[in-house]
Amino acid sequence: MMKRCLIVAVVVLLAFGVALLSCSGGGKGKGKGKEETYCDTPEPEPSAYLQPGPVGDGKTWIITDGRAITPVGDMVRTNLFPVDAVFSRDGRYAYVLCAGKKDRSIDVVDLESMQVVGQLKKNVFYGMALSADGTKLYFSGANENKVFELQVNGSELTLLREFEVTGFPAGIALSPDESYLLVCANLGNRLVKIDLASGEQVAVLGTQVYPYAVAIDPSGSRAYVSNWGSDSVSVIDLNSFEVVSTIAVGKNPEGVVVSSDGGKVYVANSDSDTISVIDAESLSVERTISLHDDEVRTNGASPTLMELSPDGKRLYVACAGYNAVYVVSASDGKVLGRIPTAWYPTSVHISPDGKKLLIT
Repeated sequence: MMKRCLIVAVVVLLAFGVALLSCSGGGKGKGKGKEETYCDTPEPEPSAYLQPGPVGDGKTWIITDGRAITPVGDMVRTNLFPVDAVFSRDGRYAYVLCAGKKDRSIDVVDLESMQVVGQLKKNVFYGMALSADGTKLYFSGANENKVFELQVNGSELTLLREFEVTGFPAGIALSPDESYLLVCANLGNRLVKIDLASGEQVAVLGTQVYPYAVAIDPSGSRAYVSNWGSDSVSVIDLNSFEVVSTIAVGKNPEGVVVSSDGGKVYVANSDSDTISVIDAESLSVERTISLHDDEVRTNGASPTLMELSPDGKRLYVACAGYNAVYVVSASDGKVLGRIPTAWYPTSVHISPDGKKLLIT
């Protein structure tokens, strides 16, 4: 906040420098036969002195870059830097990955009381999946080079198994029949397949650079992997476990979502501020959706993760840099609206009944 105030002050002084010089150039002054003339400079607005934190009634916050945010909805404070989450199958709880610099955990949030009611301390980064019956939770263990399997019972989390995955595991996906996991080894440039019956790695496949997120189509025949470092998506045939196509997308792709019929794949390009829409039949980008929908917005939307509405008509996109969730028409790519959020939203999730959004 102090840095921003200093920059603003410099701009104000420079802007009025010409006026000050012109005012002091004529007339008589003391001992020199010139007259001194003075001009008043405007006082800064009171908002220029606001410090980071809540202001007024607490609904508006000033963040460290000086911008004001007014998030909607109810908020609960979790451990530092919540990056991803998943609803319990009954919608009562949220399981939240918190990947702060030091103290990392999975927090359990009771969505009725809006309080953290459970916590498991583990190294986390990004990547989690919940079984269809809601009793098993899988998440990536970052620099521990492990993927963890938890038993879930409401707010209670119990560690069941650990699977070794070298190369800094990131995004994971559970197969439709729940027989295996796919894990992105982010620093190893690999996709790893783990058989859940045996707990063993049964296949390893090279991807492009820095695979981040993976999504499996509803039929279980294909997987799509976003590659951070090569600005691409790897398309995997899951029957042969081979790369069948590499599709160029925008810069630094992150979240990947497949439509319920498997026909479209949506990719959030975090450093291009776009969404690539891939046709699953031709395996080509059929449309690029820009999140710069008016002249006011500047570069830096930073779309991260997203979800499709249950009817497939709307795409909800967490735009970290804009402090908002964008609502996008899946049919034509038009931005329908923006939902104000807290600082730097990283993920968005739709409740099982389709009536609520969970935003980290």
